Amino acid sequence: MAIHDLASHSAPYVTVRELADYWRVSQKQIRQRLAAGHLSGLQLGPRICRITVTSALSFERASEQALSQRVRTKRALPAPDGPPDRRRTS
Repeated sequence: MAIHDLASHSAPYVTVRELADYWRVSQKQIRQRLAAGHLSGLQLGPRICRITVTSALSFERASEQALSQRVRTKRALPAPDGPPDRRRTS
């Protein structure tokens, strides 16, 4: 089942493939997030996993907050005084 909107998704779990397609990332990226503990789900077999929708939504919110914080920090940095130094340091 394709995910159109994760927040209104009717099932409590999604597959790795569904979430990867929804976020437009590889399945490997999703599995890495699972292994790192950033996403939680049920391991049903060696390659079969279901991710909780609440976990995916929490990850989305945390990622959006981190991204907006980086953008705010980048905007707050002072502009450099001149062109970058092009000398080699090696």
